[in-house]
Amino acid sequence: MKRVFDRESLYLFSDEEIMNEICRRIRLMRQNSSLSQTDMAKEAGVSLSTIKRIESGDIKNISFLILLRILRAGGMIGGVAQLIDDMPEPPFKNNKRGYFTKRNRE
Repeated sequence: MKRVFDRESLYLFSDEEIMNEICRRIRLMRQNSSLSQTDMAKEAGVSLSTIKRIESGDIKNISFLILLRILRAGGMIGGVAQLIDDMPEPPFKNNKRGYFTKRNRE
């Protein structure tokens, strides 16, 4: 059975399964870009061992900064576009004490 990682089914997978899929896709992205692991590491500004560990799935915690660097180096930074799309402003603004209040509406 083929695994479908899309917006609806993503919640059915564990964090580890999602991370393993991301690691697999990073390896495929690099291979499709005809970059060696060394070239990818240099382009992303990370160590060769980091690239090797990520691609083998032998990494438990990837910092978000490292992930962004690798995606940028592989030409896939557009994959994070949903995270930075314009978000609507909340109906309430923080006051000086950090509380939300209706009075600060514009």
